[in-house]
Amino acid sequence: MLLQAEHDPRARAGDTEHLRAAIRSGELAFNASTGLYDGILVGDAFLGPLLGALTPYIWAFAAHRALGAIVYSLGRPLSGTPGRPTELLHLLPSQGARDTTALPVIPPGAPAAALDWWTARLNAMFGVLTDPAIFTDRAGTYLPGKHLQALLTVEQLFRRVSSIQTVHRDANARRVLLFSVLDTLERLTGRAIHVLCSLRIARQRLEAVTDSVPSGAATILLPAATRAVDALRDTQDGLFLRRHLGSDDIEVPAPGEGTQMLDPDTAVAEYIKVLRNATHGHGSTKGGRGPLTTALLAHHSGNIPHDLALLGYLYLLDVLVHPQELAQHLHGGGKS
Repeated sequence: MLLQAEHDPRARAGDTEHLRAAIRSGELAFNASTGLYDGILVGDAFLGPLLGALTPYIWAFAAHRALGAIVYSLGRPLSGTPGRPTELLHLLPSQGARDTTALPVIPPGAPAAALDWWTARLNAMFGVLTDPAIFTDRAGTYLPGKHLQALLTVEQLFRRVSSIQTVHRDANARRVLLFSVLDTLERLTGRAIHVLCSLRIARQRLEAVTDSVPSGAATILLPAATRAVDALRDTQDGLFLRRHLGSDDIEVPAPGEGTQMLDPDTAVAEYIKVLRNATHGHGSTKGGRGPLTTALLAHHSGNIPHDLALLGYLYLLDVLVHPQELAQHLHGGGKS
């Protein structure tokens, strides 16, 4: 309402007749970007990643109501991807997972424990997102635009992680969604893609998440996050040329002139950044990265583990575990 008022000169002048007319015609009077964060009303956006936590298996489903939801546990994980096509669209060519995912086993108390943990962490996150003091400028003035953009960004994170879990059959879609999620996470956490795709950082964040999740809920919440870190490690195996050359590191062009040596962790993080940049087409020379991009394409086989896309889920858990970090970054010292 406050944001819309800033851009509605008639309302600012005290004339509300056009708003009343909109209401009489059945239209929402205040409708600024509501279609971009409607998940807050029914909760589907914020429960989706929990229900898809065991992808490609399903352990629960939800019946959504206005301002509430009922979650039904299935008692055990069931396959979410039947082997045969179930609709005609499945006949279109696509690349899926090359390996099977082991069927997880969950104890009787795990569903309730996972739901309790998830809702408690959502409550802490919403405590940040509903605090107007976070969305101010340096003078302490509340900025509704800053607040709205934070709400939109968080809901976008949850919806796109849920989409990653949903499109298990389509490796290309999962990868593109991952790049979008990594960009979204940079806005929420301040960590750039080459940091988020560092195996060392991913392991640190997984350890922090693991310490926060109670043992009863871990069998549901942690397998996908662990698979993501394993996939990031396996991505290093694609650096085939270093094995041919008998080297631990790879040699690539340095900024300016000469060469530099990159360890596998750094090289893979930079390689994933190359793939993210390629969503606009391969061959970008932005930022003078052309020679580095070409070298990384030469060094890596291009075989990307299917579960690498689950990095988005890992870092979503990390956001839930560290609401104070979210608050600090969203406030940004009062910067708009």
